[in-house]
Amino acid sequence: MPMLTEVSVDQILFALLNGTIYGLLLFMVSAGLTLIFGMMGVLNFAHASFYMLGAYFAYTLEPLTGFWLAIILAPILVAGTPDDLNARPEITDEWLAV
Repeated sequence: MPMLTEVSVDQILFALLNGTIYGLLLFMVSAGLTLIFGMMGVLNFAHASFYMLGAYFAYTLEPLTGFWLAIILAPILVAGTPDDLNARPEITDEWLAV
């Protein structure tokens, strides 16, 4: 029979906080998708794509700048990226022609 290891209160608290934070992040994304789908009737994944882009920028910047500066710079970079980098199609594309 394997021995059970003791779990400290700090570890339990850390696990609960991590789960709560991750759950709240998923709630924000799902609530945004639900609101967009409910109002427009179109399932638009651009909301989740900006969430993913912000997470990528924060993950990339964190080793270079530190945690707090990375979470401040990531939304600024996402908001400041040109439309061409966000995969916005050009109006002149053939598949958009009516």
